Amino acid sequence: PITYADMVRAAARATGRSAWIVPIPRTALLAAVQVGTRLGLNLPAAPEELARVGADKPHSLADMAHRLDVVPRAFPEGLARKLAQTTSLRPA
Repeated sequence: PITYADMVRAAARATGRSAWIVPIPRTALLAAVQVGTRLGLNLPAAPEELARVGADKPHSLADMAHRLDVVPRAFPEGLARKLAQTTSLRPA
């Protein structure tokens, strides 16, 4: 498993960018987004999406590999392969 923070850090490193991760309690963020939504603000995430962010999403890699006929790989490896194919996201 990879945490969201580790995923963001890996993506930043792979693209030659920096990332600042500011820990905000989920309940505070959810409350702020709910208020923003009620005020009619166009926010990048809906309250329902944020409510699922911290939810445990257990899954079986073996089941996924079997059903989709794929071989799982670590996030950094998959990211590196994708970046090699995507010129607009390669490090400068």
